Amino acid sequence: MSIHFVESPKDCLLCGRAFRPADLVQSRGLSESYHCPKCGFTSVMRRPPKRLSAKLRQEAAHWLNKQWESERGIENTDYNNTLVLVQAPVQETAQFLAGKPARWERDVLGHEIIMADPSLLIFRLRGQDWTEVLSSDDDYSWRQALSRRLGVRVIHYSVSDTVGYVGYELCHRGRTLETYSATEGQRPVFHSKIRPNVPRATGGRGEWAHAFFVEQSAFEPFLAFDYFFGYRRPAVGERVIVQNPGHIGQIDANVEVCTWPPMERVDYVVLKRSPERRVRKR
Repeated sequence: MSIHFVESPKDCLLCGRAFRPADLVQSRGLSESYHCPKCGFTSVMRRPPKRLSAKLRQEAAHWLNKQWESERGIENTDYNNTLVLVQAPVQETAQFLAGKPARWERDVLGHEIIMADPSLLIFRLRGQDWTEVLSSDDDYSWRQALSRRLGVRVIHYSVSDTVGYVGYELCHRGRTLETYSATEGQRPVFHSKIRPNVPRATGGRGEWAHAFFVEQSAFEPFLAFDYFFGYRRPAVGERVIVQNPGHIGQIDANVEVCTWPPMERVDYVVLKRSPERRVRKR
């Protein structure tokens, strides 16, 4: 794990141990990497700083030791993303989505793929019950067909901090059971066949959605399609390594911390035709 500092200290800002020359593991340009043998963290730094307060050290330690396996709910709503969660293993989910005409590459984390569009990244975090699907073109029109064929629950989730929006749709066996959408400054729109409760507009637009994810024992880890390529979108036809570059958390204006979500499996599927149409033809 690592902490990225804007300024460069003479001791570890997490545990306070004084750095020694032997702790320098890398020097590149204006940045230096120090490994602390006491707490085990590697610090990547630039320019000399102020010591972190006890509160910030505690926040940094909490983030760095984050228990991804036991997390439930929505990690963060401060980004733009659309995704699908499937209550089924990666193998079954990818097998449905791939079909014979598509290219299906298994266990691609750390391996090279050729970027295509449309394509899907299908992954599951260790300890989680749901598989997540990220689409290169945000087309998830196949979600109800997948739910019907596998007989499982599927959550279609969208979030946008640009327009202040959070929304989800829950399907089971191909039937929509519940929908929720909330845009900042507007009354939430909610329909459910499984409960009478109506969400209130208080507590922020993401509060109801977060509670729903917790109820479903589901977790939205704040990862977009570009994350797996070093936070960038490769060009179609580009050869690129599928990565787990680390989830960066902003502790304050001068400190970022980085931790790595534990990936159980990551598959890559290139779509050739809609799974929805394939199901209807059978």
